[in-house]
Parts: sequence; structure tokens; C-alpha cells
Amino acid sequence: MKTKLDWPDLWQHGIAAKDKGGRWYAIHPAAKQYIYENGYRAPSRAWPYSHAKPLLTQKFSKWLIENHPKTAKEWGLSE
Repeated sequence: MKTKLDWPDLWQHGIAAKDKGGRWYAIHPAAKQYIYENGYRAPSRAWPYSHAKPLLTQKFSKWLIENHPKTAKEWGLSE
């Protein structure tokens, strides 16, 4: 079990997707909820990873385990 997600997890689990401009957007409902609740800026050319990077942190993993335990387990996350 891992304690945080890695880059490949973002597209393998359908958590985030990259557009043609290289900007990463949260697409999974739980990921969108986390991004919205924490007020992260929308991706732009200057900030293409503003949604992706927060999803790769232990803070997100802990939040996911507390708020969406079934999803966290599906993605292989553990405390």
C-alpha cells in the first residue's frame, strides 16, 4: 500500500486529464471536490499543474481516506 499517488495514477485511475495545451484538470468527482474545497486556481499556461500537484500530496491522500474511503482503497492508498 502506498501513502500518496504518483503521476501514472492520475491517468490510470481517471483522476485527472491533460488537455492539448498541457494543462492538467481534475476529472474524478472526489478530486474535483478536493480542488474546489481547498480553492486551488484553475490550470493555465502559467500554472499547468495547479490541479495535478495537489492530488499527488499526502494531504490529499489523507483527505481521500477520511472522506472517500472506498475510492482510496480502490486507488491503493493506505495510512
